[in-house]
Amino acid sequence: MRRRSAPQDEGKGKRANPQRKKSAVHRHLHHFPLSPISDIYSWSLTKSGPTRTRSFLLPKPKPAKEGKGHHLNDLAAPAATDDRIIRESGLEARIYAALAPAAADVDMRLVRIKISSRNGMTLQIMAERFDGSMDVTGCEVLSNAISPVLDVEEIIERAYHLEVSSPGIDRPLTRAADFVNWAGYLAKLQTGTVIAGRKRFTGVIGPSTETALTLLPAPDEGGGAEPVELPFEALTDAYLVLTDELISEALKRDKLARKERGETEIESTEVDAANDNEISG
Repeated sequence: MRRRSAPQDEGKGKRANPQRKKSAVHRHLHHFPLSPISDIYSWSLTKSGPTRTRSFLLPKPKPAKEGKGHHLNDLAAPAATDDRIIRESGLEARIYAALAPAAADVDMRLVRIKISSRNGMTLQIMAERFDGSMDVTGCEVLSNAISPVLDVEEIIERAYHLEVSSPGIDRPLTRAADFVNWAGYLAKLQTGTVIAGRKRFTGVIGPSTETALTLLPAPDEGGGAEPVELPFEALTDAYLVLTDELISEALKRDKLARKERGETEIESTEVDAANDNEISG
């Protein structure tokens, strides 16, 4: 038996009609459980509604993300196989395996799959184009590509919300190429084994090889700290730390990615509004 859900409409504070047969489209800014600035400069597409019909909750457009180092165009080749070094397990891993080929078909790659208990059950699909960019249009394209797979495979046996989003500025680092692309920026990492007497690290991403990366001391650690080499196979979590330098570079790279795709630049008034929200929020 398929159960119908009556999810909370986050933008208007009203419950969706559980009797509706077709999903409605609304525009809202979705807030990630990350940081205020990351919310402003991220994209999200949230679907809710009756089981397996997944209506949309769309955010207002804001700039996406990217980083320092080499451009993603030089690093990533389209592939449906899981080339990540930090992966999911269990149900999330099954979902990744089912959806990765559909994402590759629309020139995108999955960054992370995460299931949470938010709104009963939320399936978050974090993804990006092969050039490292992502926007609300990309979220819609990917959602349309993966929804039939979720419907046919029926991997999730209960009502759930589907959320398709960009990685954000303070993004997870899940591929070896991410550490090359974001070299020179501050990151937090966690390992499954003790290395140099600890499992949690904060530092600047340094040079990397095919099997490991060098984490340089963070600026506030002083002159006594030493670089540490972390094998990729030991990493269990890694993500960028939000800084002014990272935000500035992300906006520059987003502008470049749009130009390379021949898209119209985001109106300056929209970016100014985002900055105003950052200051007032």
